[in-house]
Amino acid sequence: MDNRNEAADRKRQPEGANPPANKRSKTSETVSADVQRASNKIAQQPTKIHYTRLRRRMDEEEEEKLAKLGPQPNDGTTKLTDVNVDCLEHIFKNLSLIDLLNVADSNKQLKPAADLVFASRYGKQWIFILSRYKSILIFERNMYPPTVQIPRSFRLKLLRCFGHLITKLDITHDKHMDAYVNEYCAESLVEIKFQRCKASTLDDLKKPFTQVKTLCFDSCKLGSKLSELDKWFPKVRRLEFTDRNETAVHFPHLQHLTLSLPIDTNNRLNNLSELLRLYLNTRSLSIIGYFEFKYLQSVSEHLQHLERLDINPFGYFSNVGNDTVHFPNVKKLKLRDVVRESRLRWATH
Repeated sequence: MDNRNEAADRKRQPEGANPPANKRSKTSETVSADVQRASNKIAQQPTKIHYTRLRRRMDEEEEEKLAKLGPQPNDGTTKLTDVNVDCLEHIFKNLSLIDLLNVADSNKQLKPAADLVFASRYGKQWIFILSRYKSILIFERNMYPPTVQIPRSFRLKLLRCFGHLITKLDITHDKHMDAYVNEYCAESLVEIKFQRCKASTLDDLKKPFTQVKTLCFDSCKLGSKLSELDKWFPKVRRLEFTDRNETAVHFPHLQHLTLSLPIDTNNRLNNLSELLRLYLNTRSLSIIGYFEFKYLQSVSEHLQHLERLDINPFGYFSNVGNDTVHFPNVKKLKLRDVVRESRLRWATH
């Protein structure tokens, strides 16, 4: 009976009131392990934080290096801008002038190769940008037909992209184009011809044309501004006027002079004599237009060092008489329709 009562009392006792000894020991071990793990986690936390910051800093430095190098191809392909200049030049030789202009105007990395192609193909050719033509014409040795022609609407882009490579230019006065020519061609032009320009053309200039050796004015009205030409064209060796200019200008390096004498010019002999006195060391002279025999006498009087003389009169000489003109140093004489008067005599050394 006693045993039965003890068993009943144990059943009535709440669970966990007196746990077995082995259970109490297991619970204590679990708690100790949990405490140890928490302690380790707290001890390792500063190291993880330091590693995360270091890794982030290294990643940022790597991104900065890649940004300085520029975008890198990630698909294994080669872009056109990755090709060297020699290969690009070979490729661009197959392009038309318009395509070459578009390439030079669209990408700075491709422009050096486009410059090489333009310089080798058109650098020494004459470029005509005239208002009477709807196209820009490029001639080799100033001979027809042109090497190439493109719409005139490309004139400003042509000067902006390749002006530093153009050496020979024939242009009609245009305010915007004059400014472009001066801005982009001042250091490259060797020969330039102005057509129908006005005195205001010189007002638009900002810097001199330092390499121009041949300067020509066709049907231009410069007036008093003509005296400023030596400032803007300091190295001229060949000067050509195809119309009347009342004011003369001195070019210290001038070797060749071309003059055109209109029929309606007043006091032509005085103007011619004044002009010739400025170029006493000129070696070559071309005269075109309406003039009398006394003009040649003025030439022989002033240009004692003349070595070449080209005469192309409009019509007959007048008042020839029995006079003789003497050119002691002339080595080459070209007469066009001059010997129509039997009394005209030439004396050359």
